[in-house]
Amino acid sequence: MKTCPFTASISQEGKWFVVQCLEVDVASQGKSEDEAIDNLREALELYFETPHPTVMPKLRKFKNDRLTIEEMEQKYPDEWLLIVDYELSENTELLSGRLVAHSKSRKEIRDISMNYAGRIAVHSTRKTPEGVGYLL
Repeated sequence: MKTCPFTASISQEGKWFVVQCLEVDVASQGKSEDEAIDNLREALELYFETPHPTVMPKLRKFKNDRLTIEEMEQKYPDEWLLIVDYELSENTELLSGRLVAHSKSRKEIRDISMNYAGRIAVHSTRKTPEGVGYLL
């Protein structure tokens, strides 16, 4: 484990010694100066520890078969779709592709799309009211 020197400020408040790291916004306390410094050391280790998810994300598996837009709209109504390896008509209408992700949340699809290099298509299967459009 790599260690780095830090500067700490220590003061006594009543029966407690309060210690604060000056480089990082981390503080602790103890009944003695040594205990307060040990507690600060532990707090800094926790602060710099690599986070681990407390809840494992649910992964969605897809058959990576090519689907038509009609099939996707039927299977995932009222959702946003992230599509790769897509095919366009001469009029640039989305015809088919491989579905990578789907969600009710446009933000979630946008966040997932940031992991893809190359061409992607984002498609909404929501019925758009007459005269209303989406700007992505």
